[in-house]
Amino acid sequence: MALCKRTIKLYDFMNKINKNYYRWETDTRYYKANLYQDLFNDWILEKTWGSKFNRRGGEQLVFCPSYEDGLNKIDALNTLRRRRGYIN
Repeated sequence: MALCKRTIKLYDFMNKINKNYYRWETDTRYYKANLYQDLFNDWILEKTWGSKFNRRGGEQLVFCPSYEDGLNKIDALNTLRRRRGYIN
């Protein structure tokens, strides 16, 4: 239970700092997406996923030509995550 409360607090904190931070969960898995600008003003979509109970997971950085393109990719991720049973 404490882990869940800490996760929610971290999500709230990240959302206040970066409005482009998203998290989806099931009972055993999580998926995160973070859209940000790097030092060269390029938009990067960082996708992270894994298990809540072990260290299995992965990360992928995707270059986005524009902010709008990044938001479209996040929208597509949201549709896919919800179709696979993840909640926001």
